[in-house]
Amino acid sequence: MIYVLSIIMAGLFVGNSTEPTLDVIVSIENIKDLKGTIYVAIYEEPDNFPDDLHWTNRVAQKVQAFNETIVLKDIRAIEYAIAVYHDVNDNMKMDKNWLGIPKEPYGFSNNAIPKWSPPKFEDCKMMLSDENTSFTIRLIH
Repeated sequence: MIYVLSIIMAGLFVGNSTEPTLDVIVSIENIKDLKGTIYVAIYEEPDNFPDDLHWTNRVAQKVQAFNETIVLKDIRAIEYAIAVYHDVNDNMKMDKNWLGIPKEPYGFSNNAIPKWSPPKFEDCKMMLSDENTSFTIRLIH
């Protein structure tokens, strides 16, 4: 029994090969209020973008400057889209008006600008690689 358990445990560790990861650097511009928190979420699934509950990785950082840099650690080198919002009042959600239009600043990778709805994953997607790990997102007010 112990022999079988040892083989199963060894298989679990061998099966979890370490995939190369990168640190993604997101520079956020056009911050107008030096209060609240910036949330940066990275998505790998097009169907989940930009749902606030189904991100791949998310980082929150208190605002201290009009331009902030946030690092997402250990991200796999594949295709992603990024969504950012500035939670000015620190209530831990994106405030919207009765039409669903954001009342707090936000932005997307490729600086995609929404028209009547959030941009599509295709508009915001980018490929992470050793040469492509730094992105700038300008907040929309």
